[in-house]
Amino acid sequence: MREKWFFDCSCPRCTDPTELGSHYSSLLCSNQKCSGPIMSTNPLDNLANWACHLCGFKVKLESVRDILITSEALIDNPAALDGPVEHFERVLNKLSVVLHPGNYLLLDMKQKLGLMYGNIRPYTLDRMSTPARERKSQLCQEVVQSLSQLEAGLSSWHIAMLTELAKMRDPASYLDNADPGGRKGMMARFLLKDKLLTGAACLQLLE
Repeated sequence: MREKWFFDCSCPRCTDPTELGSHYSSLLCSNQKCSGPIMSTNPLDNLANWACHLCGFKVKLESVRDILITSEALIDNPAALDGPVEHFERVLNKLSVVLHPGNYLLLDMKQKLGLMYGNIRPYTLDRMSTPARERKSQLCQEVVQSLSQLEAGLSSWHIAMLTELAKMRDPASYLDNADPGGRKGMMARFLLKDKLLTGAACLQLLE
């Protein structure tokens, strides 16, 4: 924030190491039988080290940065045979033992998966299995819960997740407009940005 906007924020969220209970930046403790949230020891000091809120295990800032860089690299480099859904599910599962469930990297993948289930082949709404439907609802609910802690009002992502949940409850109500709010355009943009689909494949998605 200082580099981009030239000031340090001291709002309630920025002064709270849990970020209002969302744990948007938190990691998970690596100590056996702990798995508590690892957070900054001083949220207003960008150079402060981090520590587990439960057992007190300390982590150097450099180690936190390394974990985040490694996690981002996993997200940005899908395996050759992975489809978008398979890639995000695989990486989400792998990073769930390192990052807190509310961490922004996991939340971003949950948002994308919540949109993809029911909207792209072979996971279109008419073809999804019961476990896939339950997974979609779970992801959307987790995202909505996290966003409600962080954002006032309704962002485009918040609206998209609520729309997907409503569609799961009453699929027939969306027959006249299968893409309310332009969700396919949103998916095409992030799939292209994340290099999970080519430009030609994204155009096919919009058809």
